Amino acid sequence: MINIKSVLLYINGAKSCSDQLKYDICQYFIKYGISCSVVFADKNDHSEISGFDLVVTLGGDGTVLHALRRIKECQIPILGINLGTVGFITEINKDEWEESLDKYICGELRVSNRTLLDVQVKRDGDLVFKTIGVNDGIVTSSNIKAIIELKVYFSDIEIGEIHGDGVIISTPTGSTAYSLAAGGPIINPEMNALIFTPICPYSLSNRPMVTKGDEVVEIKINYNQRAMVQLTVDGQETFELKEGDSVFFKEYKSFAQFIMSDKRSFFDVVRTKFKWTGGPRA
Repeated sequence: MINIKSVLLYINGAKSCSDQLKYDICQYFIKYGISCSVVFADKNDHSEISGFDLVVTLGGDGTVLHALRRIKECQIPILGINLGTVGFITEINKDEWEESLDKYICGELRVSNRTLLDVQVKRDGDLVFKTIGVNDGIVTSSNIKAIIELKVYFSDIEIGEIHGDGVIISTPTGSTAYSLAAGGPIINPEMNALIFTPICPYSLSNRPMVTKGDEVVEIKINYNQRAMVQLTVDGQETFELKEGDSVFFKEYKSFAQFIMSDKRSFFDVVRTKFKWTGGPRA
């Protein structure tokens, strides 16, 4: 049995049926004498969450991403209940929540450790921005019609220049997000790796690359850009970059902890969500 004394219910209030589920799940924990607190997701609130043994999210993958960004230092297991559409991170369907909680408390569900991104921006040698990412960090133009020019380094070794719409640095968990849409590979989310994916590069030689998890990837913003350049992390946090800035991506010191469903594997989800059959008419 897993000893749980306090639970945080983290809710996307915009999702339908979240009110009824909130009540049902709170009653479930009260029945077992477990304290249950409720917080509604607010995209402008990045204050740290701590003091809980378990976080249960009601929403989609974005709700889990936001919750994780607020508990990054605490390594609290997260059980994501899917009220969204895609649900790669939120594997547990809304009609499975009680069975899943029963199994987790009994120690029957596996907890998956996932790589997080440590994202830092340095300007003239000074640290001017720092955050963490669950899925990805993206360096792009603020003007969709203008290309940008970037220089890429892997652990101080120059890889080359990118001329195009930008680049994505993704964790394995984020391999099925924007990176995949930009032509990146699908990676088992429990691997220790970083994924580099150019966005619409103006070169046939620029291709996605997968490197080891302890690599430090640097994206340097060239001078004489045709448009403003910005950094976006997990689609939830942005920072305006300047010419000469360097954005550093590396593995964060701790992991995210996802409670996994025992009803489907990651590749079951890939096959179902993307309707990937592998046949000639796929």
